[in-house]
Amino acid sequence: MKMKRVLAEKIRRKHKPIYVIAFDATVKEAAKMMYAEKIGAILVNMPAKEDGVYAGIVSERDIITSCANYSNFETLPVSKIMSRNLICTDLEDNVNSVVRCMRQHHIRHIPLTENGKIIALLSIRDLMYCLDIQNEMTMSHMSDMLGACRRNANY
Repeated sequence: MKMKRVLAEKIRRKHKPIYVIAFDATVKEAAKMMYAEKIGAILVNMPAKEDGVYAGIVSERDIITSCANYSNFETLPVSKIMSRNLICTDLEDNVNSVVRCMRQHHIRHIPLTENGKIIALLSIRDLMYCLDIQNEMTMSHMSDMLGACRRNANY
């Protein structure tokens, strides 16, 4: 299964493909946004750049780390805590290889690109949802095949 299927499924479930916060927004603002939207990560806009160009990503872990390490986390800009080196995937990448990459890098969110431009931010939950659907379909097909074999006296 390709990553474009994961994106299509996310959109079908009426989940917004991407959430963005300003470069100079505070950690508190990011936490409030993530809480309100029930999301685990947001992309940080690159100042004075076109849409689709991001400076980094802020995750729940980044916010927890900032709360534990900075006394001024309420006014601390997200640009100070964000992960800058984005590990991205492409629409045509295979879901299994992306899951493996996420596991190797210990990340739960990955930007999805098309022609080098980020078009969505996907979570491990988005990928697992699609893999679960695929597994259910495989099991159903196998069950149908086994049922057909059982009804056939030659087998």
